Amino acid sequence: MEIIAFDKDKYAGYLRDESGLTGRADFIAFPRDGAELSEALAFAAKNAVGATVQGARTGLFGAAVPRGGLVISTEKLTRVYGACQGADGGYTLRVQSGVTLKEINDYLRGERRLFGGERYAFAPNPTEANATVGGMLVRDAIGLNALRSGRFSEHVSSLTVVKGDGSTIGYATAKELLSDKRAGADRGEIFAVLDAELRLTKKDSVFWGVFYFFDGKKTAEEFIGGLLSRRAARGFLRDALAALVWFDGEVLRRVSERRLADSSLQGLPEFPADARAAVYAELSGDDGAALESELCVHAELFEKIGGADTWAETGEDEIQKFRAVCHAAVEVAGRPKENDGDGSAYGYADKDGNIVFPS
Repeated sequence: MEIIAFDKDKYAGYLRDESGLTGRADFIAFPRDGAELSEALAFAAKNAVGATVQGARTGLFGAAVPRGGLVISTEKLTRVYGACQGADGGYTLRVQSGVTLKEINDYLRGERRLFGGERYAFAPNPTEANATVGGMLVRDAIGLNALRSGRFSEHVSSLTVVKGDGSTIGYATAKELLSDKRAGADRGEIFAVLDAELRLTKKDSVFWGVFYFFDGKKTAEEFIGGLLSRRAARGFLRDALAALVWFDGEVLRRVSERRLADSSLQGLPEFPADARAAVYAELSGDDGAALESELCVHAELFEKIGGADTWAETGEDEIQKFRAVCHAAVEVAGRPKENDGDGSAYGYADKDGNIVFPS
């Protein structure tokens, strides 16, 4: 593998990520396998230059922005090894670290892609389809359906890492790696994820997405509290509520301003003029009647507290436009240059019912 002298004109895109920040670099490499990834890291160590491991550069906080030295792009580490069944009867999918969320979903949706006669899915949904496995793993991403699925690390059953000296080490769990990473950061250690085995779950057959709009923050908070309380007591329907997302009025305004420039938002109507907050709820499962009954209870709570308006869609394809709003909200609320302390707020409900900012 060639270690390439960095050409600012040819490789300008590798100096920045979605944060809008720009860095500098002296070399760049595009490894295709473990041996080449080891070679790149060993080069950085031997020549005492820093190394920045990049995925798709979709992050909002500058983690992929190089500060000199060697850029190691994982964009050619894109092999999907395939799925296998474990001793527990569950299925896993092993992929290289440069594989994106979209590529995983496309693979699992492929023609005749059945496991034990059933469809399976990869549960985490950070909403950024181009995010890579390596990037989602090292930041332990939390996404749209965090209420049900938690963090990315909870869906990784094993992985392989190349250390800064070029040696390879396996981890039994992602949490083991993340703990080791934090300890090593204080010593200036670097590593790169080579591949990971992802835990799959059975795919739901019925999907509902509903946007609830409110004329104030307090009523929106009361609604979220009511849904979370109901979820805690619902037994077999506990996991029917897969996602719960909070938006304040400032984020709604910023998303609305993006509509003309973002094709994924152009099929949506305008947000209600009097909306000062919104909540997006997503439900999914296999019992369509039970989900509709649960939605009726949500509607009663919404009416009781004086909600303003709603949008609703059913079907996985149909709710993609609502997920696009959630993704746009991450970008307008999360970029360091834009989130300048003016009070914008947006977040997902996690497994504990806390509202957290996407990572």
